[in-house]
Amino acid sequence: MVVVTATDKLCKQFGNDLDFSKCHVCFSSQIADKCTMEKNGIEDGLDFRGQPLFDMYSEELALFVLDEDIESL
Repeated sequence: MVVVTATDKLCKQFGNDLDFSKCHVCFSSQIADKCTMEKNGIEDGLDFRGQPLFDMYSEELALFVLDEDIESL
């Protein structure tokens, strides 16, 4: 299971019971550059799609989240 959100607050809510040892991934675009295997199931969320970290309220951020979710299908 992969969960990608725009905000870290949502990520914590949706990923609360995920078991990262079972290849689950959960991160927010807000902290995509600070992901760890222990907390997110992935080392660097930005490398996942090769995109930069966007401003929290930019339209690019919304597209980043959609791209991440589509890529995980």
